[in-house]
Amino acid sequence: MASKPKIAIIGTFPIWLSEQDIPAPSGHYAVWLMAMHEMLKSVDTYELHWICMCKGVRRTRESRHGNQIFHILPTGSLELAFRTNFIWDRWRIGRVLKRIAPDVIHVFGTERCWADAALPYPCKKILSMQGILTAYHRLCPMGYYMRSRAEKEPRLLPHFDLVTSESEWGCARSREISPASKVVRWEYAAEERFFHVQRQLSPEPTCLMAGSDSELKDVPTAIRAFSSKSLSHVTLLLAGVPPEHYPDLPPNIRPLGRVSRERMTELLASSWALVHPTLADTSPNIIKEARAVGLPVVTTTECGGAQYVEEGKSGFIITPKDVEALQQAVLKMTADAETSLRMGAWQHEECRRLLGRDTMKSRLLEIYDAVLHGKEAELS
Repeated sequence: MASKPKIAIIGTFPIWLSEQDIPAPSGHYAVWLMAMHEMLKSVDTYELHWICMCKGVRRTRESRHGNQIFHILPTGSLELAFRTNFIWDRWRIGRVLKRIAPDVIHVFGTERCWADAALPYPCKKILSMQGILTAYHRLCPMGYYMRSRAEKEPRLLPHFDLVTSESEWGCARSREISPASKVVRWEYAAEERFFHVQRQLSPEPTCLMAGSDSELKDVPTAIRAFSSKSLSHVTLLLAGVPPEHYPDLPPNIRPLGRVSRERMTELLASSWALVHPTLADTSPNIIKEARAVGLPVVTTTECGGAQYVEEGKSGFIITPKDVEALQQAVLKMTADAETSLRMGAWQHEECRRLLGRDTMKSRLLEIYDAVLHGKEAELS
């Protein structure tokens, strides 16, 4: 009996959700990797190996979850890893790859050293971009670490047989980095919980902005827009933004700090619209979640998530930093409850289909099959 093809997946998997003795780190995590893990539970075509680094373990260990094997590797501080060019992380990953002997290595993101660690191993390779750091830095200059990682992208991408991105925006930016690379779209599913939310609008108009306080998200533009007299009757909730970062805000702007996934579900259910005035974003989860729930969205031309917004129908697409355009979009989406519900319902079911696990799964299996058989050039 022929052995199954082996696929090694390297990414920042939230292993603490499966391993109770591993503490959860602070900050956000890649929710799409958990969605991928869940959808692969029914796939027995491949031998699946996840490789993830974790500060909560002292030595390499393995853990099997159904048909998937997790190789959990210790790691240190990001600062030390960066200063040493990730030498120990790359060495540990290399040892596991040598032992697994995969037919395909599937790497998630260029933010850490996963792509660097995969390069020496002689097999087929897929790179799924999480953020397009080169474009991010061009549109909003970043700090030294992310800038240095962005500088590596033009050298990394050409070594992969296939590059994927969640949006047409991301695909276009990836082709700018490496014109000779084969780049295709593969969208990550929204978390399943957001497909079962019933909208129950708050009594007064409320908009949600969620994510982080990164310069890329452009929280100051949202604050300037909602500080105007024309929007004083609309509340802006800033999930993921610590209150101490923006003191002395008008009473209608409320930083919430970090919120749980359960709390995020409640916020999306009660909000009248989602505000996402990003300077650059490949395909933000919050827009997927909002469209899965059925919220109208205002975002920018530099956001891959705009692919789920039809201008004037399910939201608005504005130029980054355009405060007046943001104000006008919010006024239209929150004119009354009926408008919010009607706009949110526009192409709602189609968005849910595109953002569901079945779509993510079928496309991933198509990609794996093509790469394994040397037919990645035939992917559209």
